[in-house]
Amino acid sequence: MDSVIIPDGIDLSPSSQADWEWALFKNATITGGSWVLSSPKNNVEYNTTATSMTGGLKVIDSYFTTTNQSSPSLAATTERNWGLQLGRTNSDTPVSDVYTLAVKTLSGNGNIQSAMSWHDLG
Repeated sequence: MDSVIIPDGIDLSPSSQADWEWALFKNATITGGSWVLSSPKNNVEYNTTATSMTGGLKVIDSYFTTTNQSSPSLAATTERNWGLQLGRTNSDTPVSDVYTLAVKTLSGNGNIQSAMSWHDLG
């Protein structure tokens, strides 16, 4: 927890036709899944198996559409937005902010792959 972490980019790659909404939430309550260390440095953990989320502050969001003619990938960058830096509290019992990337279809069913990148300035 002795590092500065800044989210850097979000990549979404749908494999089906749909209208989509995606959002990045800060400090949502996550249910289920397992947290996994992202590197040997242990500065960031992630959970790709969560089953639901509630609450949180929506910090970024957008919409896009894919068709059966093409399913373009979407890449969004936060361009080292220092306002998105993960905060942390009390070095004796460290607790960090949590970002949740949520994606849903607005019409029909859909499948999507996603990735999130960050800068670890630790």
